[in-house]
Amino acid sequence: AASTTRNAAAAAAVPKQAVVADGTTATARPTVGGLQIEVTARDAKFRLSECLYYLRRYGAVEITLAFLVRHNMLLDAVDYMLALGSDKLPPKMFVEHLALPCLARLRLMALLDAMRQRDATMAPFYACLIELCKYLRAAHAYEILLDVQLAMRDTTRAALTCIKLYQTLADTMVAIVGDAMADAAVVTKPAAAAAEAVGGGKGSAAGTVTTVEPPSLHEALAKSSVGGSAATAEFDRCIGEQLAYLQRAGECLAAATQQQQERQQQRRAAR
Repeated sequence: AASTTRNAAAAAAVPKQAVVADGTTATARPTVGGLQIEVTARDAKFRLSECLYYLRRYGAVEITLAFLVRHNMLLDAVDYMLALGSDKLPPKMFVEHLALPCLARLRLMALLDAMRQRDATMAPFYACLIELCKYLRAAHAYEILLDVQLAMRDTTRAALTCIKLYQTLADTMVAIVGDAMADAAVVTKPAAAAAEAVGGGKGSAAGTVTTVEPPSLHEALAKSSVGGSAATAEFDRCIGEQLAYLQRAGECLAAATQQQQERQQQRRAAR
């Protein structure tokens, strides 16, 4: 009896092969509860299609969208969105249950590409995308907002977003300079006191006045307790990005002007 038990245990430890319907094999490996058959690619595809069938037929919109996003089926999500229409999928639901989950997975631009594949003008999705832009603007996510506006070819609003990003960088630069100058003032006070002592007070014996000049901007940044060279590098980075956003704003305005001219030509041709 003991040998029979040992043989059964040894046999269970050896992986077994099972032949599935399409002729491929799947390895059966032992588990605590018994044998578990590994699923083939064909089985997985079949099960996925079965899940989609029942979700679209009986599932809630939120659950179906979550399933599609989780499996990176963005084209199917766009098709499902078009099939539902604005009545069953209002713009706020689109933002909450499709756009933001894609953004969390760094797949928002892929979702926009899927929309463009279904309709190059993106007109059926305009209301939903406007709602997404409102959300991003309220969240101060201006860089993502700019990407969405450029994907929509809304160049006028994209130019305004570039200007907003320019202003945001200006506020950052003001904060950096303020911290650096405050640190420089703290360092300058002892130096000024020492110079005054050496010079004999406000004036020296010869009648000359000893003064300590305030540091320049780059000197203040270099001596900043924020990080010295790191503060200077951050300041220079902000300047570079400001110039880039100004250039992009100009490009957006030029594209908006061209779009307006094309629309006017189309109106004249239609008459």
